Amino acid sequence: MIADYSNFNGRARRKEFWAFWLFYTLGIFALLGFGILAELAINGFEANADGSPIGFIGFIPLLVFISGLVLPSIALVVRRAHGFERLVCPALLHAAH
Repeated sequence: MIADYSNFNGRARRKEFWAFWLFYTLGIFALLGFGILAELAINGFEANADGSPIGFIGFIPLLVFISGLVLPSIALVVRRAHGFERLVCPALLHAAH
């Protein structure tokens, strides 16, 4: 799976497809939780009652994670849809969310 991150040819097995999306989803939830905890720690674990906006620093790892997996997710969806008689454009739109 790691070697095929930019490979748009061939086919992706079902196991490879769902393992990638499981990793992607768990990574997003883990880094989202880390971002929330980091922002709480930066603010001293105080409630944001004064209406000030939530910070951004804690969510940088999440943005790096998502940015790093854009190309592999598109490649995987294209390779998974290769065996089907469907258009790839809707799959690309779904993968790009």
